[in-house]
Amino acid sequence: KRKSKTNNSSKMKKLRPDVDNNRTVFFKNVPFSVDNDQLKECAETMAGPVDYAVICLDPLTEHSKGTAFIRFKRKQIAEKVLNNECKLILLGKELQPHEFLKKEDLQEKHLQTKPFKDKRNLYLFKEGLIVAGTAAARGVSQADMNKRLLLEQQRTRSLRNLHKFLSTNRLVVYNLPFYNFDNKKLLLLFKKHSPKDAVINEARVMRNLKDLDENGLPKSKGYGFVSFQKHENALSALRAINNNPEIFRDKKRPIVLFSVEDKGVLLVKQKRQEKAKKQRTGDTSTDSKMNSEQSQSEPWQQVYSGNKFNKKQNKSRKTQINGNSKKSIPKFVGITGKPGVIKFPKKHKLQAQAITHKNNLKKELIRKKLFNKKQSRKQIRLKKNLNK
Repeated sequence: KRKSKTNNSSKMKKLRPDVDNNRTVFFKNVPFSVDNDQLKECAETMAGPVDYAVICLDPLTEHSKGTAFIRFKRKQIAEKVLNNECKLILLGKELQPHEFLKKEDLQEKHLQTKPFKDKRNLYLFKEGLIVAGTAAARGVSQADMNKRLLLEQQRTRSLRNLHKFLSTNRLVVYNLPFYNFDNKKLLLLFKKHSPKDAVINEARVMRNLKDLDENGLPKSKGYGFVSFQKHENALSALRAINNNPEIFRDKKRPIVLFSVEDKGVLLVKQKRQEKAKKQRTGDTSTDSKMNSEQSQSEPWQQVYSGNKFNKKQNKSRKTQINGNSKKSIPKFVGITGKPGVIKFPKKHKLQAQAITHKNNLKKELIRKKLFNKKQSRKQIRLKKNLNK
């Protein structure tokens, strides 16, 4: 035990921050495939002894940012590296040294620079999520909660790929009935719970073509897609249908989320549509070629339309997202997404949520049983009094 304590204390001493910031150096142009050990070996062989070398990772994707911090054991070595007297070359790339800045100085720089643009619409990840212990989680079955947590894990994994993003106009709907629920019923459901001026481009229930029912039709997979023309209408429909106990059943509520899209798949779809149009019309003019070239340069323009509005339209969109008051939003609605806030849930937190929700359901059952017992006792007493 004593040995383990001493080892832990020595590790903590090594990772203590440099008070004067004289020995730490910030590096750019670091190869993405390099790890901490390779970086440390390179610094020790080309410059001198090193305390530690840490590569900066993106918290969302868990990939290298191409930057790193190295703390040298001597101040003189750090000064030589900063003055380019001693160059570090790793995998054919020359590392670019910069002075180490404090958090306060970095925050000032960020305020002066342009604001962060969420090109992949990751702020919509939190829209519709239900956290255990909140008012929205009351009455949600354990099976539904487990399914929601599993979907969160799958979406976090897929969004670590930089080619994938969240659509602003397309929704995914889970927990659909397996029988007697087709595309028309899905369209009517969303028309009922969306604004009057809403335009729905697509309403599709996904089916298994290999598995057929008694009538010879493919069986439903239990989920579908609905795409709107405007983001505001999609958002209002999501908040009206998601986790609503009055639509299907209280124990099996609809799960509505913004769908995860792939840039490569959208590009392939657009090329197919262009080929089909050319075959129908038979146009081979220069105008059609120019249009095809523009579409290839921006193949996901329709999905990213929310980020390419004018300033006035952007302002109106933000007010539409954040303008809903607490009174207008019903209790069963979960977390509402805010532009600029991007955080993915971690696995251990999701597991803790599942446990807390299970315990809350047990407590609710006990309360209901006690309440029913009290009511039955009251009825028995009233009957006895009437008989007397």
